This record gives sequence, C-alpha cells and structure tokens, in this order.
Amino acid sequence: MNTRSFVKLRRPFEALVLLAAVSGLSCSDDNPTSPPTPGGEWVEVMLPAELPEGMLRGIGFTGQRGLAIHLEAAADGYRLLQKIGGGSWMVAAAASSSLALPLALDFDASGRAMLAGVDTAGAAMVVAERPDWMPMTLPPLESALQAMACASDGFVHAAGRTSGSLIGVRGTIDGDWTSEVYPSSPASAEKGVADLAGGARSLWACGWDDGAEGTEASPHALVWENTGSGWTRVDSPCGGCSGHEFRAVAIPDEGSLLLGGAITAFSPSSGDSSLAFLYLRPPSPSSVNWPEAKLPRPADLRRVNDILVTSNGDIYLACGDSTAFLVWMPSTGGVVIEYEETGLRLNALSEAADGTIYAVGGRDDGSTSTAVMLRREEFAHR
Repeated sequence: MNTRSFVKLRRPFEALVLLAAVSGLSCSDDNPTSPPTPGGEWVEVMLPAELPEGMLRGIGFTGQRGLAIHLEAAADGYRLLQKIGGGSWMVAAAASSSLALPLALDFDASGRAMLAGVDTAGAAMVVAERPDWMPMTLPPLESALQAMACASDGFVHAAGRTSGSLIGVRGTIDGDWTSEVYPSSPASAEKGVADLAGGARSLWACGWDDGAEGTEASPHALVWENTGSGWTRVDSPCGGCSGHEFRAVAIPDEGSLLLGGAITAFSPSSGDSSLAFLYLRPPSPSSVNWPEAKLPRPADLRRVNDILVTSNGDIYLACGDSTAFLVWMPSTGGVVIEYEETGLRLNALSEAADGTIYAVGGRDDGSTSTAVMLRREEFAHR
C-alpha cells in the first residue's frame, strides 16, 4: 500500500520478546500495560492550497526526498506531492496521464520512485522515474495493483485485486517485468494482495481469497513469504480465518512478522462490528497460534490500516475507518493511543530520514473531503 523500506533495528529480536511481554503480546494477559503518557503529539501539516477535494493514499521517503499520492474525490485524477529536505510539501508534476489511479508508492534501491495502480483501460500499470516518468512494460494483467515493495536483490514486486488466479508482477526500472503467482484457491472469485513488506532476506504479503473454503487448508485470509524462489503460503494465525481481514504487514526483525487487520462479525440487530488485531509471528514459530497484541479499545480501533516499524524499533499503527487512531508501541514496552479524531481516516505511515513520523489520509465532514497529513513531534523528555 505504501513504501516501507527495510530498516535494521538497533535491538535484536530479544527486544521484541520484551515488547511482547510488556505490551501484552500474549493470549494470557487480558489487560495491556501502557506508558503513562504519549511520547509525542501529532500536528497537522499545511498542504498546498490548490489541492482539490480528496485524500492522501500513500507516502514514502528516500534520503531527503518525500513523495505522497493525492487522489481526487471524484476518483478521476491524482497529484503527487513532494518535499525536499526541510522544505514544504509542494505539488509535483503528474507521473503519467495513462495511469488512471495510483494506489501504491515505493522506491527502488537507487532511490527512484515508482507508482503502481490501474491504467485508463483497467489493466495493471507501473510507472517509474528514469529520469522522466515512464510506464513499465508489464505482462497483460487485469488487476488494480495496490501494494508494492522493493526486495533486497533490487527487484520490485507489485500485486493487487483480481479474480481467478492471483497474479502479481516483478521487475526493475531498467529491466524486464514478469508475472508471479500468489498461491490461492482455484475458485474464480475476488482475491487480492492487501500489503507487501520487503526485508533483507525475504518478502512478506497478506491478502484475501473470497473463493476459499474457510478451512485451515483453504483460508479466507492469507499470508505469503518469498525468500527469492517465488511465493509460498504460510500457515496463518487464525485457521480458516473466517471473519478475518488481513490489511497490513511489517517486518520488525528478520524472520519475524507483524500482521494487522480486523475481525468482522455481523448481527441482524446491531449490524457489522469490527475488532482491530495485531499478531506477531516469531522467527521460529512453535505453532500456528501467533501471539496477539492486547490493543487498547480494539472495538473502537476497528481495524489496523498500516504498520510502521521505525529505525529505533518503535511500532506505530494507523487504525480506524470513520474515526482515526494512531497507536504507539515503544520498543521499551507498552502501548498507547496517541491520537484520535472522528471524521478522519488514516491510510498510511512513513518515517523520514530525520526520524520524523508522518501519517496521511482524508477528513470527511459529510459534504466535502480534505486531504490530511499529520506529523509527530516527539516530547523533549524522550
């Protein structure tokens, strides 16, 4: 969904075990332990006044440069926002008129940006800087690419929503692009990859399969790993995963995985209800029952939209649908909600080169929609 370059943590996996113990990443602890106060405050960033109604879909940084995708409310246009160093966010030139809807953003190993999405004919599309924005030649694929990640070998992977066989693409800006299969059920039903994350040794992905049987052998929600020889399905933490929606993955340390999303249930009297969840897969899981974080107010959080592991080992979650939440999980332990706003939805998180954390999305008051960018300002005592 957004750029998430692999970052080597200052602390080894043992720190994650400590985080699990203190933050409630255990099925036996019913009450999470939280820091007494948030570690920072989130302030709204001033965006260019000429932006039309819409929202920010994704954000990413490479070196001193930041890029963000702005989608217009009518879904018939987009803009790129750019920030250089300590400057302001400005509207950059559109990447390509043939790219109808960009849904994912990432950078290759040399720092060149790429956008993935769908073209004006409804086919999968990737455009890239080399140095001008150019469309990549992809295998024919009727899919809206909505997730993208760069692997340590320099190859970029992109995938999204489709039906039938679940197929994505793999390639480089200067080379060829080929298709790759994400194992799923043989049914001709809607399937998709919701998020991708790249690490030093492997890539991870999560998604869904509406044609699955809802059993442990054929789950509705899926996790895949790619160690360089193609995608394989990994046993998920919820068996058949009925009612589970996997939305975000992140790599806190090599071999481990954070998986977030929602558990949804329907009641004739109360309608849909959702509970946000966050699972941690350790490097050598002893069983498919991954430890689950005891998030504060999971019924209010509703779902995890994005996960960010920062360069100092902290974890941030962007949660919610019609009410946005930003959750902070410091590497020293604990979990706390740092930000909450009704009428706002946050889609993506990213860390700038100076360690500043950004969150992007859109605010809807019922009549207009406005792009929103938040920046975290850390309190001095940390």
